Amino acid sequence: MLKNQVAKSAPGGPPSAELIARMLAGLESPRAGVKFGASKALRTLSAGFPELLYPRFDPIAGLLAHPNQILVWNATLTLANLAVVDDQGKIEAVLGTYLRLMRGPGLVTAANAIRAATIIGLARQIGRAHV
Repeated sequence: MLKNQVAKSAPGGPPSAELIARMLAGLESPRAGVKFGASKALRTLSAGFPELLYPRFDPIAGLLAHPNQILVWNATLTLANLAVVDDQGKIEAVLGTYLRLMRGPGLVTAANAIRAATIIGLARQIGRAHV
């Protein structure tokens, strides 16, 4: 449901602060569908409107240590999408965690961390080109 609201709001502009707050709250839901839907919605939002999620970087970064791997996968990609607006060096603070995720033991987790690291690297390269 939240993912659909994000998709519908994008053509008309960014989602409201209220919708973003609902997505973040959805991560705490005991219902898997809500939790995973919120996680995916945040990932979708981060790709289109990274500046809206960057102030909420820390709670998303906390998901990198979550026991549920689906939340970890989405967090790695969500944070990577925020690298393009990371003017406070928050990504560097979690790079050690990314490197640990790449070592396993989960293949999908490692693949997502590698993919995310590539996104971060490209964002950093683009940022340097504009300086």
